[in-house]
Amino acid sequence: MTSDTIEKSTTEFAHCVVSEDRKTVSFSNFASVVQERWAATSRGYKLGKRTSQFSDQAPSSESLDSILNNPYIEKAALRLIAFASYQEDWNGEGASAPESSSLRAAGNFLKRLEPWHPRPIAALTSEGSVVLEFYDDESDAFWGSITFVEDEKVEVYVSSDIIPTGNFIEGSLKSADVLRLLSNGLQITLTP
Repeated sequence: MTSDTIEKSTTEFAHCVVSEDRKTVSFSNFASVVQERWAATSRGYKLGKRTSQFSDQAPSSESLDSILNNPYIEKAALRLIAFASYQEDWNGEGASAPESSSLRAAGNFLKRLEPWHPRPIAALTSEGSVVLEFYDDESDAFWGSITFVEDEKVEVYVSSDIIPTGNFIEGSLKSADVLRLLSNGLQITLTP
């Protein structure tokens, strides 16, 4: 068995043990916490669309805690965990296995999101890079995406409905220009 740590720091995203043939995967730390929180916070939410205490669709038992937790962030994290078990040709059309550096970077980015940020959905490119797409909770409108190409390199795209020109950038998540586009286009303000 080989061991691949998604993030090598004290704030570990997850610890993933992958068998040599990539057929079995086990996770600890963040994975179990996410699964528990997902089960606890998914109550009070309708499939596909989040409701809140301010909506006439919400159950009366919904607590402030479940409003502040964003189950979509947790669902995206669970998808990253699932992606780690994908092998070469996972789509039947020759796709590459997910890159561990891309999984790690996307997981670390998800940890930085707040409940009020646009709704993330995790996807995977055929080259093995993780893509986080962002949607508006109310209208389901596509806002943009972040592709995690390498450890520090990302590609950020913001819908032309939001920013008509200058809506794509490649660079580091530590770059002022990348952070500016995230803030202006996706309303995700992060510090380097």
